[in-house]
This record gives sequence, C-alpha cells and structure tokens, in this order.
Amino acid sequence: MREKMKPWSMAVADRRFARWVVKRGTICQNCSTRQNLTCSHYFMRGCFDLRYEPDNVIALCIFCHVKWEGDKSADYKDLMVNRLGQDRYDEMERIFHRSRTKRKEAIERCREFLDGQYKIGGIS
Repeated sequence: MREKMKPWSMAVADRRFARWVVKRGTICQNCSTRQNLTCSHYFMRGCFDLRYEPDNVIALCIFCHVKWEGDKSADYKDLMVNRLGQDRYDEMERIFHRSRTKRKEAIERCREFLDGQYKIGGIS
C-alpha cells in the first residue's frame, strides 16, 4: 500500500523548482557567469499553468534577472524565442492568456515533475 505524502506548500515547490532550474542551467543565460544564479520566469509566476513549466524558466544571475525583469519585450524575449522557437513561444503566450490552473494543482504538477526528474537521474 502506498503511503500518502504530505502536500507541499507553494514555498516548498518554488524552492525545489528554483533549485532544479539553477542546476539545469549552471550559468547565467545572458552573461554566462556562474555566480549568484536565480530562477527567472519569463511569463509571470502568477500564471499557475506556466509557474512550474521548464520552458518558462531560465537561470539568470541576480544582476541580469533584475535588469531583464523590467523589460521582457526586448533582449529577454529574443533569448526566449531563440531558445524555444517561435511556435513554442507563441503556444506559451496563448497558455499565459488563458491560464485556468489552480494553485494546488500547479504545486502537485511541480511535485510530480520533480519526482520524475529524481527517478530518471535528472538531478541529485
């Protein structure tokens, strides 16, 4: 019989997902430094459909994160379109505008995703 696990809070999901993003990225995707890396969401975290979507996040150093957070229409957008391709970027933009996922569901999806990453050796 499978033991029921305690639900994660949003703080736990955010912390664990951010740690995964930084480990995946290993360098700032703008300036290539390895120092002070953070998890940067292109489409805002308030969109629960994309909050834990790996395509929506990159590792940025704190300095680039602060710089780009205020202007996602220029260099940051170019980086995301080049990284994802125009079709995937457009799809994520549509998801952002029609987001309906609830907070609890998003946290559970994050947990399932990260549990799967651990099982296949994606992170340690």
